[in-house]
Amino acid sequence: MQIEDLHQEISTCTRCSLHQFRINTPFSEGTPSKKLMIVAQAPGEKENLTGKIFVGPAGEVLDEIFEVNGIDRNDIYITNLIKCFLPKSKRPSNNQISACCGYLDREIEMIDPSTIVTLGYFATKYIYEKYTADSLSKPDIHDLIGKVYYIRGKKILSLQHPSTLLYNSTARGDMIKGYHKLKVLMEDCKYYPFCAVKKYHDRGLLSEEWVELYCHGDWENCVRYKMEESGIEPSNGMLPDGRQDKILKNFPN
Repeated sequence: MQIEDLHQEISTCTRCSLHQFRINTPFSEGTPSKKLMIVAQAPGEKENLTGKIFVGPAGEVLDEIFEVNGIDRNDIYITNLIKCFLPKSKRPSNNQISACCGYLDREIEMIDPSTIVTLGYFATKYIYEKYTADSLSKPDIHDLIGKVYYIRGKKILSLQHPSTLLYNSTARGDMIKGYHKLKVLMEDCKYYPFCAVKKYHDRGLLSEEWVELYCHGDWENCVRYKMEESGIEPSNGMLPDGRQDKILKNFPN
């Protein structure tokens, strides 16, 4: 099955009551091959009318945040947890999520993104519980925002939903900073090809998680990267988080 076939299946879905409000199905957009997937909650009223994703007020905010951070929207695959319009901005029920989440699961399987970025409470709760099998509370989910995790072969990052700025304009600075991580995650660390972390990993001395979280992930938070940028050579055995590994210390950079 191709993505287009899944889209067609969703457009005629009657698994829950939300199909009664469906005019068009804004399934997804962007380039699947880029390996970075954004999962939001559900299409809004304008998305339901146009059949396009993130074209309403929240979409305008998203476009602005992307532009400030130098991100091309076409370079990211964007989809929703709930595929049909939620009238009156209602929260999705557990039954609606259960009826619809299988479509997202199949999307993830088809796209096989290396990074999944969640926007908003319900998308974040679903993705993290899917990959960790843990039940998360609202405080738990709030604590996840802005942090990159490597779980079951995927980098997962939770960000504030762009609709936040529609009722809290003071969050703009934090949101721009948070979405900058998308730009970081779309590129490898420039020092990676000749970094000791790569050498340690290639020799089987360091797990994949370190490389994915830092070299192919949030490399701006890597202590080794910061030292290189300051013209300081990291010491032998230094891990990306700045700790010294006693075994790796015996291997030269």
